[in-house]
Amino acid sequence: MPLIVAGLAIGAPAAANSTATTDAATALASLRPRAERGDAEAQYRLGRLYYYDAPGVPRDYRLAFRWFRLAALQGHAGAQYKLGGMYFSGRGVAADDRQAVVWWSKAAAQFQPESLNNLGALFANGRGVARDPLMAYALQTLAHAHGEENAAANLRAKRARMDAAAIAAAEALAAELSRPGVLARRLTAPGDELAPATK
Repeated sequence: MPLIVAGLAIGAPAAANSTATTDAATALASLRPRAERGDAEAQYRLGRLYYYDAPGVPRDYRLAFRWFRLAALQGHAGAQYKLGGMYFSGRGVAADDRQAVVWWSKAAAQFQPESLNNLGALFANGRGVARDPLMAYALQTLAHAHGEENAAANLRAKRARMDAAAIAAAEALAAELSRPGVLARRLTAPGDELAPATK
């Protein structure tokens, strides 16, 4: 099975996809000039090339972090999601749950499904943010509504630990958060500071 990196099929047989680029190094050479000119999508895809160990482009979390950050600062939801994950895991940057919350919040405000789910997990566990089971449930409800498959299992587990009144309150919160602009306002806290670019 071919590896999909930066929207390109790496290692796909030519017969399977004649337009697929089979060399990640070629993709790197193609994306870098656009990324250096400030193209957020190219920066995001370049970050993905460095994040995943693609043939011809060795994994480099610090470079991945650099390119994701540049795209994230321009509002690219996918890059904000990846940046949050790097802060959460400590890949390419010092682990920092609060910064994971900041970046996943920015992506979640754009209804990026994985960020909604992950942010819900942080609220559920009080990591980087005050523990809030209702917000956790509401965010994962939105994640599920936007196609995040893992959110369904998370919601089942939460339902098993919540009473009917708490579930109803969390579902009402999810409905409120789904209204235009409400989620972004709720997730934008005064004093959110962006962390330095590298370790």
